Amino acid sequence: MPSQLPDSTFQALLPLLGSIARLVVRNLIPEDRQLRTLVDGVELAPDDNILAELRRWTALLVTVQQHPTESQAAATLEALLLREIPESSALLAVRTVMSRPPSPAADPLPITPTLQPVRVNRTQMDLGRLLPGARGTAELEVQGGPGQVIATSEQIRFSPDHFGPDPTRIQVEVLPLSAGVLWASIQLVTTSETLEVPVLAQWADPAPSVAPNPPPPSPGIEFPAPAPAASGLEARIRVLIRPGIAWEHAIAPHENPFLIGRRNEAQGILPHLDLSFHDPEMLISQRHAQIIRDGTKYVIEDLGSRNGTMLKNWRIPVGQLAGLQHGDVIRMGKIQIEFLLGSGGSRA
Repeated sequence: MPSQLPDSTFQALLPLLGSIARLVVRNLIPEDRQLRTLVDGVELAPDDNILAELRRWTALLVTVQQHPTESQAAATLEALLLREIPESSALLAVRTVMSRPPSPAADPLPITPTLQPVRVNRTQMDLGRLLPGARGTAELEVQGGPGQVIATSEQIRFSPDHFGPDPTRIQVEVLPLSAGVLWASIQLVTTSETLEVPVLAQWADPAPSVAPNPPPPSPGIEFPAPAPAASGLEARIRVLIRPGIAWEHAIAPHENPFLIGRRNEAQGILPHLDLSFHDPEMLISQRHAQIIRDGTKYVIEDLGSRNGTMLKNWRIPVGQLAGLQHGDVIRMGKIQIEFLLGSGGSRA
């Protein structure tokens, strides 16, 4: 449940979350006497309610230090958010405790430099189209903070995991997939802000090479003329993850039906559009819906999803095909997808 402290008191205490994290990572678990000292530092009277709140914060961070797994980190982060601690402060405290091994108690306490706004040299990292099984790499230059680097997907590796006021070059690597699309992000977290840089990659076979011209026909043998290529049927979708973060994806001819859902390799569920990393509340099913090219038109079908598929504010009945037109808006969970006809490049 949220803290019962007055809002002004709670806001004044927030910087102490970072102080407690830095003590915990050095195995200097603060007790009441040390907590009172910290409270004195923000010019508050350390009453019982304040100390009780700080004890909760300390216990949560000690738990994640003793069990530094991603699942425990996620649970601790949720618990801090339930206390109404801002996400940037909670993320940084959890990552501080997890990212560094305990230091000897004799080490001096680090001096926290003045916080600087976070700046980056690129607003997104689009790795483009990769061959199946290929890795993708990119570099991001960060300046500001100091702060921590966090990836929203286990497919992303990066180094270093922190940055400071001087320019820091973050090397980003995307682990290979056999097929599909990755929509994830790098988060640059300080105690006062979280800057998100989208990471986009697509794995697909290269376009087939053009076959050589056939030999001339023998006299007396007629070959039918090749059928003209279909035109005007190219389609793409524009996915709005959250305000300001969107991406377009062309639906390839061989992606028919085009499956939308959540990736589950163990069960062999590999959707063309994997929304796992952008659906933390798991509102989207593993096999949620599919877009089908039916002759000269496109239709969409809900595959029995838990929370349904909305088309222009109308819930599609399970098993029923609904026609798609240019500009139609599809909603799955909290994610909005716009269906577009005509070719177009990927963009954010």
